[in-house]
Amino acid sequence: MKKVLIEIVVPAADISYNIEAPLSMTISDLTVLVCRTVRDSLYEKFIPDDTSLLYDASTKKILNANSLIGELNIKNGSKLILL
Repeated sequence: MKKVLIEIVVPAADISYNIEAPLSMTISDLTVLVCRTVRDSLYEKFIPDDTSLLYDASTKKILNANSLIGELNIKNGSKLILL
C-alpha cells in the first residue's frame, strides 16, 4: 500500500502535524483522522466539528471530501490546512 507523508497545519490551534496516509484514503477519512489527532493531543482545548475541512495550500482550493488522496495531486511534503 503506497503512502504519502503530509504536513497538516491547524491554524486555530497554532500547531502542525506530519501524517502518513495511504493514497487509497478519502479526504473525509483524513479529515476525521486529523480532527481526532488534534482533539486528543490538545486535551479538548480545541475541538474541531463536523464542518471541518481540508484546504490545499499549494492549489489554494478546498479538497473534495469524497476524493481519494491518490486522485489529487497530494505528494510527500504536501501541505494541507485544517479549516
